[in-house]
Amino acid sequence: MFGTRIHRYLYIFFLSGIAFSLPSSIFLTSVFTIALVSNWVLDRETYRNLLKLTKKKSLLAFLIIYLLYLLYMINTSDRDAGLSTLRLKLPLLAIPLVAGTGKKVSELEERIILTSFLLGVLFASVAGTINYFILSDEISDRRDISLYISHIRLSLMVCFSVFISSYYTLVHDKVDFRFKYVYALFAFWFVVFLLILMSFTGIIIFLAVLFYSSFILAGSTGRKGFRRLNMILTLLAITVLLAFLGYKVRDFYNIKAGQDIDYSERTLCGNTYKHYPDRSYLENGYYVWRYICENELRNEWNRRSKLDYDGVDLKGQDIERTIIRYMSSLGLRKDSASVALLDLRDIDMIEAGYANCRYKDGVSPGDRIYELIWQLDYYFKGGNPQGHSLTQRIEFFITGVRIFKRHPLFGTGTGDLVNEFKQQYRNDRSRLDDEHRFISHNQYLTELIRFGLPGLVFFIFALIYPVIKTGRRNNYLFTVFFIIVLLSMLNEDTLETHTGITFFSFFYSLLLFGTENKRDTDDRPKHTWQ
Repeated sequence: MFGTRIHRYLYIFFLSGIAFSLPSSIFLTSVFTIALVSNWVLDRETYRNLLKLTKKKSLLAFLIIYLLYLLYMINTSDRDAGLSTLRLKLPLLAIPLVAGTGKKVSELEERIILTSFLLGVLFASVAGTINYFILSDEISDRRDISLYISHIRLSLMVCFSVFISSYYTLVHDKVDFRFKYVYALFAFWFVVFLLILMSFTGIIIFLAVLFYSSFILAGSTGRKGFRRLNMILTLLAITVLLAFLGYKVRDFYNIKAGQDIDYSERTLCGNTYKHYPDRSYLENGYYVWRYICENELRNEWNRRSKLDYDGVDLKGQDIERTIIRYMSSLGLRKDSASVALLDLRDIDMIEAGYANCRYKDGVSPGDRIYELIWQLDYYFKGGNPQGHSLTQRIEFFITGVRIFKRHPLFGTGTGDLVNEFKQQYRNDRSRLDDEHRFISHNQYLTELIRFGLPGLVFFIFALIYPVIKTGRRNNYLFTVFFIIVLLSMLNEDTLETHTGITFFSFFYSLLLFGTENKRDTDDRPKHTWQ
């Protein structure tokens, strides 16, 4: 339709548009993706390049992923759900074809696209921070900082952005020194925002990639002393981290003194306390289910709060439990006199659904670790995992394993995954309600359930073979991205949302198939070692 040059300009513009909109607009991401594919279809060079597709073994191998979804429609009973899944997974087909059959993106064009991505992440992070800390009047969940996409997806993008910015600051030798300062500021802000966002998945993946990067840096110097120093510092960092986790666990189970039950003791109003010694749940070292006078709690709470004692808090939890846990975290007995001691901030925190006073000054990394320890303690003592991010995932995973055991070879098919989970939850009489009954939150397990064991082997092959074939395992930015995605799939269904699929397919295709690389092997003459 247009000349080759115009199509080229549009190609870079649409790639940059996708990169910018990934963290900030699902709608614009879709628009730019459709525009990118349309431009590719209308370009006369496309048809010449498609004739060479059989020579691009790495690209064909990656397309196996979409072929699996198509093939496993055969054993799908829910055709509508299957077709919906095929539509959702289209970026796994379209973007690799566009990036893999077009002219390679130059080094400068790659930097334009990646900088567009950094600007998109910057916009999403700044907008979320302003909204959370300045514009929001109510106490809200830290995950609400992510305004446009899932906070975990955003944390992955922020993590990748840190290393892109650092690469252009410290490694890339063709970036003007004035721009290096800008990239350095980007890297600093993204690290700060990752801590503000407090996504444990993002932080753990960031630390893993940071360790990897430090080894790469040590290896590139060629100095044994530097490599040894890096090894020592890395081991020291891991030791400190494990010691800190051990300290937090020990502190969690450090029972405060003076909590022995005196069944004869009465409240100031002369009422009796109820005690549940068989419930050993803790908050800040205090037993929760001891010294409770429910009538006094109800009357005094209803006098002080706009939320009814027999209702729910702003998170939809039974507010009675939130009150009892919060007061326990302060070391208070659960009676009218103790409710009267609560200040207005305490009341606001309880109404907002926070069950521990340690969150009054914000959620620190230590508080986040405490929360995860509490979730595990509560779960393994028989507590309901509903509403708790970590222990819900345990339930999702266990449910997924049970489904796999029923379909080990041929899987559930492309469209029956969700229905199989619903049925398994019913069979297990799960304590999770319908709104919290999700799929496995582990992409490898999800594909194992969907395709069976042979299908998972092909899925992993399609992920890894193109990396080996093209030689891009030595490309720093691609390797960082690949590690981020592979690790995220252990804790998330990364390829089950539009944003996650496009993020993965876009950068995998761009950095593996779409950019210039002297080590590419697909188009080399055979029997050469260059």
